[in-house]
Amino acid sequence: MWLHGAVPQVPRVRYVRSGDVDLAYQVFGAGPTDLVIVPSWIGNIELLWELPETARFLEKLATFTRVIMFDKRGTGLSDRAGRVATLEERADDVTTVMDQVGSRRAAVAGWADSAAIAATFAATHPERVEALVLGTFAPVGEHAEDPNTSVAPEIVEGVARSIEDGWGEGRLVQLIAPSRADDERFLAWWGRWERLSGTPSSAAAEFRWTQGLDIRAILPAIRVPTLVIHRRDVAIVRHEVVRAAAALIPGARYVELPGVDAIPIVGDTDRVVAEVQQFLTGRRGIFDTERVLATVLFTDIVASTERATQVGDREWADLLEAHNGALRRAVDEYGGREVDTAGDGFFATFDGPAAPCTPPARRGTRSARWASRSGPACTRARSSAPRRRSLASRCTWAPESPRWRSRPRCWRPARSRTSSSGRGSSSPTAGSTP
Repeated sequence: MWLHGAVPQVPRVRYVRSGDVDLAYQVFGAGPTDLVIVPSWIGNIELLWELPETARFLEKLATFTRVIMFDKRGTGLSDRAGRVATLEERADDVTTVMDQVGSRRAAVAGWADSAAIAATFAATHPERVEALVLGTFAPVGEHAEDPNTSVAPEIVEGVARSIEDGWGEGRLVQLIAPSRADDERFLAWWGRWERLSGTPSSAAAEFRWTQGLDIRAILPAIRVPTLVIHRRDVAIVRHEVVRAAAALIPGARYVELPGVDAIPIVGDTDRVVAEVQQFLTGRRGIFDTERVLATVLFTDIVASTERATQVGDREWADLLEAHNGALRRAVDEYGGREVDTAGDGFFATFDGPAAPCTPPARRGTRSARWASRSGPACTRARSSAPRRRSLASRCTWAPESPRWRSRPRCWRPARSRTSSSGRGSSSPTAGSTP
């Protein structure tokens, strides 16, 4: 179960003039190396932060780099141009953004079609590029003579249909991020991301532009350290195509990871970030991620709906305040941490497998005004917090049952399965009673 406890601080969006258009950009992180993320196809840098997975991915990058990213001209928060820009103009936009933020040299990263922009910039401005990171790309658009250099025609047709018939509905997810094709939360975000990144006509124009690219002559001209990353079972671009492209770059390192998603913000993002960090810094980080053994405590008021109706809003608010106050005193006394409250529910955690707070919590919440039930569960939790505060915890719960009223029971976590809603689900196995 994922419990989201914090909202990321969205970096300020700023603008810089590039020729006759304004480009929106963000800068965040304080690492020793600048990392320019070249935008892919369409995008919206502000909306990226609304998806927790993307926010965590970006924050992990920011632990070892200063990240610079921008919306491509014609998309997102940047100016809508009257025409689709050329590859050279897009490479010049990278220079403009770097100059604006005072970056003399940077690692440059590009995924999918933006790999062509990043590669072109690296080949034409090697003095500005410290390293190059490319991911899941084909050196040629459609209609290549060699099938090992381009995207399959049926894939191109599938993307084109998704743009023309269902723009803003998230239909591209099944092609680009199939592991999330049944995740309603992700689909809703992706549809919104499409709508706020561009119109159907502009998206179609940008896609047609990507299909006209051919960078086979550019790749051998790259003379900077290069890392190429690809997930083995991505359907939209076969691994043979990406491997062949990497072979055209002198000295490039090709890394093939397991997975089916073409974009790095979903799937095993930690592996992607770890490869980038090792390539840029020579070491792998743990990104402030830890697995801990903890006790979680959840309480709620019995028959709360009926009680709230009976006493009215004012008295119910007073009752909740008293209920939560009693719990907070007990949790604080025994060194616990309040995680969340929702309605009449109260959720707290304690270090280790013991649950010393449970009897005092029950005494504290026992009142003539209400009856509460509480249930501790011993669990392994996974927390991820690049800014050293809990963004999420995955844990296995003791089920809501009459056993809550018995002595505290320690539950041994079963394997957690991630559902389409992003919440882990599993059946707990009873362990020993403390």
